[in-house]
Amino acid sequence: MKQIILIYCFLHLHLSYGQYTQVPDPNFEQALIDLGIDDDGLNGQFLTTNAIGITTLNLDEKNINNLTGIEAFIDLEQLFASSNNLSSFDLSMVPSDLFTLGLNDNNLSDIDLSNVPQIVNLYLGSNNFTSIDASNLSSLFIFHLSNQNITNLNLTNCTSLASLRCVETSLNSIDLSECVNLTYFNARDSQITSLDFLNNPNIEEIEIQNTPLSNINLPNNPLLDYLSVSNTLLTELDISNCQSLVSLYFNDTNITQLNFSNNTNIEIISGNNSSLSSIDVTNNPNLSWLWLRNNNLTGIIDLSNNFVLDDVELNYNMLEEMDFSHNTDISFIRIDDNPNLQFVNMNNGSNEDLVAFIAIDCPELSCVVVDDTNAPNTNFIVDAHTTLVENIEDCDNLSVTKNKLRSLFNVFPNPVKGALRIKNNSTFQIESIEFYNLIGELVLSKTENLYFVDTSILKSGVYFLKIITGKGTLIEKVLKK
Repeated sequence: MKQIILIYCFLHLHLSYGQYTQVPDPNFEQALIDLGIDDDGLNGQFLTTNAIGITTLNLDEKNINNLTGIEAFIDLEQLFASSNNLSSFDLSMVPSDLFTLGLNDNNLSDIDLSNVPQIVNLYLGSNNFTSIDASNLSSLFIFHLSNQNITNLNLTNCTSLASLRCVETSLNSIDLSECVNLTYFNARDSQITSLDFLNNPNIEEIEIQNTPLSNINLPNNPLLDYLSVSNTLLTELDISNCQSLVSLYFNDTNITQLNFSNNTNIEIISGNNSSLSSIDVTNNPNLSWLWLRNNNLTGIIDLSNNFVLDDVELNYNMLEEMDFSHNTDISFIRIDDNPNLQFVNMNNGSNEDLVAFIAIDCPELSCVVVDDTNAPNTNFIVDAHTTLVENIEDCDNLSVTKNKLRSLFNVFPNPVKGALRIKNNSTFQIESIEFYNLIGELVLSKTENLYFVDTSILKSGVYFLKIITGKGTLIEKVLKK
């Protein structure tokens, strides 16, 4: 009896060893040859036992059309077959231990995921899917399916999903309610209009820029630290329950107000080309970057509690005053094109570390308080009419003189096409007049016939006329047609 059993085992092993797996795609077989798995040349088959024990197979960029033969890899755990020519793939051929599958950049239009309930990491980007049903993938952890015209995605029962990337798709809605462990979500450049993160308390990063998004619900997301909703249709945004928020980007939106009082960890606020009329950052001591170019900001922004503030860009607003005296770490400031700006305090003891301070095209800004007027201060780029002083009192005196002089001189017509006239209603003697362009360059000066200026030599644009008298200097903005 023992002899019979031994003979049977011998025959079984002999037959198994001699068994071959068919590989109809020569490119697939060539890839196996290159990997040392197929060792008998390009003949449409390979020894099945050569596939045993292989856990990872990288077949990226091999021009493969057909993966028939993959069923021989019974120990396979990771299969990478991106950037090929696959138009179909029967997942019933892969082993039950497979947990990573990469099929990016193929020609797949349909896939049955019911055969791989154990899959953990799934990459299906840049294919031709219009619909994907992942409802049975309870172990799925990472799912990427960007760059395609998919309109329907079923994530029911995806309770383990942590990272979802569906960038550049045609999705207009997505249900994340059962993705309770989601930490990363990126659907930029999609068609999504509304998002609800009610059941995603672990979410840490959300990117949804460049979409028609008009509503986003963030009611219970204490771990969220990065949020980008730039170039969307949002008009409001509630981040009061996002206590860990570090970076917020809402550029190119119609958001009119934001409450940052609960966001004490925030470091970056970027909302250029939006609609904010005011902002309160007094409860944000970690704020480092404040970028709010081209909004509707008016009045004064209190920065006295933002001691680590480094970069401020508030140009193209309607601000009236700015005080940077408490911001000793600041290195870059842009507050140009604020027509109502009248006063800036830069006396913070760190002017020498400043990379640039830009405050041109601010016609009402008569002075900036700096650390030392005897320093080169070449990092201060201001209009010709703006004076650097060392104390606030000097600034006040300049402002009084300016207002008094303005009442004594008339400049007309303005806008002007040819001759510009200056009417002197005082006994003050005009010593000289000077024209400066928007970047502070002197383009015209006169010391004679000072009540008439031929502007025909000037190009069309905005200029600053400096009228210098023995009692002070008056700056007037002149528009040359």
